[in-house]
Amino acid sequence: MKIEKIISILSLGVVGLLISGTLGVGFSEIVVFAQNLTGNMSGTNVTQTGVDSSGSSSLNDLIIDHAGGVFSSLQTDTDNQTWIATGTWDLVSDPSNATQSNSSAVQLNVTIDTRRTDNSQGHEHKISEFKLVNTSIGSSSEGSNIVFNGTASVDTDVGLYSDVPISFRIIDEAPAIVSIDTQTNEIKPQWVPGGGTISLLIDERVQDHFGNTPVYGNVRKE
Repeated sequence: MKIEKIISILSLGVVGLLISGTLGVGFSEIVVFAQNLTGNMSGTNVTQTGVDSSGSSSLNDLIIDHAGGVFSSLQTDTDNQTWIATGTWDLVSDPSNATQSNSSAVQLNVTIDTRRTDNSQGHEHKISEFKLVNTSIGSSSEGSNIVFNGTASVDTDVGLYSDVPISFRIIDEAPAIVSIDTQTNEIKPQWVPGGGTISLLIDERVQDHFGNTPVYGNVRKE
């Protein structure tokens, strides 16, 4: 692995951070990479979540090419009955899509099958048409904590619920990476799953289907 040009890092002030050892407000530890056009990478640990405090690049612009996994959770409904919730999820995030017509920055698709512990009353739920409202992203050398809040459509056995508030949280062992194109100096914060857990909290308007606690699952290592 190699870097074509060290000068691209110099122009972004990374060396100043390494020498001084001091940080601007809102910075936390992350792995930063310089990347050439052939995809070769070489990196070093520095302490920042963005390139500068002016916001020219931050983890709010995080790109997730793909993340996915399965659900395996126990849910309790309003009648204190226990349900087994299993299923799958997948997510793609590209903030540049938010500027495109009829497109969302985050594409989230969820399928959850629930059934009683005696294997009765099994039925399926689908969550789609996610609309991002806000996000919270943190990253350190120990991993990432990513939360997407928004609304979605929830298709159940008794009908479709629209614009349901949901919160999707990922806790993963892989840190975010800032890749730098050495010819254009374009900065692309990116996260590739290293394995972790997820929790999906769905608004109480459909709590008879999921209870009032999150549905838990895992994050598959990519």
